[in-house]
Amino acid sequence: MHMVFPYLGALLFCASYAASVPNPDNTICTPTGSIPSDNNKLIFIANAWNATPQGFQCISVNSYSTAFNATWQWPSDRNAVHSYPHVKFQPKLLPIVISDISAVTLSASWSISAPAKDLDSRITGMVSNVAWDMFADEDPAAAQVDASAKYEVMVWVGRYGDPKPIGFSSGLCQNQTVTVGDTSFSLYCGSTSSGSRNLTTYSWVANSNVSTSHIDFLQLLKPLVDNNLLASSLSLGVIGFGSEAYYAPENVTFMAQDFGVNLTSKTRGSEAASLGLDMMHTKFLAMIMVACHVFLSL
Repeated sequence: MHMVFPYLGALLFCASYAASVPNPDNTICTPTGSIPSDNNKLIFIANAWNATPQGFQCISVNSYSTAFNATWQWPSDRNAVHSYPHVKFQPKLLPIVISDISAVTLSASWSISAPAKDLDSRITGMVSNVAWDMFADEDPAAAQVDASAKYEVMVWVGRYGDPKPIGFSSGLCQNQTVTVGDTSFSLYCGSTSSGSRNLTTYSWVANSNVSTSHIDFLQLLKPLVDNNLLASSLSLGVIGFGSEAYYAPENVTFMAQDFGVNLTSKTRGSEAASLGLDMMHTKFLAMIMVACHVFLSL
């Protein structure tokens, strides 16, 4: 009889835990679509804006919005970006005037799974990057729409297949190189036009792949302002992290976790836009799930 009560207690606990577990992973396999996190500070976006009939992309987000992955295959036109699956950060401090920013930390861990020849070859293998993507504009409302903003700032932390940033053919922009932590970044700049819109893009490209990083973005933003490439009066409105997918004849999977943005305003305080649950909490819940599975199988 004494053994029954502990068993019933454990059974009730596991049943209660099972009822509280969120739905399985959310997946989007269409060119457009998005998945918001429970706290609405993150939104995961498919953004296969240049999809082709021969290719595909699926983006999946885990139950707690602590990780996402994108599996894709674009077997034609290795020089064109076909999609940018990414997580968009939505702190309430955005949009924020650049001169009002006192600190910005960009954090993420990532990996890419692909056939070995695709990772090693610059000629026949895949072409993709891993990058932060930010937009700014004189108009705070336009700054919050990547299709409307006049300025784009990218931070490339990974490259496969030798993709080229906008303006690469012109060489380094104002001979700018900056070292942040242990990583050296080179600056490229260029412009693109679509209809009546002219977009100026500044790309900081890491000299080697950085799979885990906590980037002090002010060290990359300040040179743009100091060299009159960006006006300090512009508003920063969009911050995203993901992978630009150019080309792959076989399936490629981009995986990201531990992503977050910590933003501090000189006048409005600090805010973090990060995981729905911290990773320690997630691992603890996973341990409980395994223990309950073992217990219920007895």
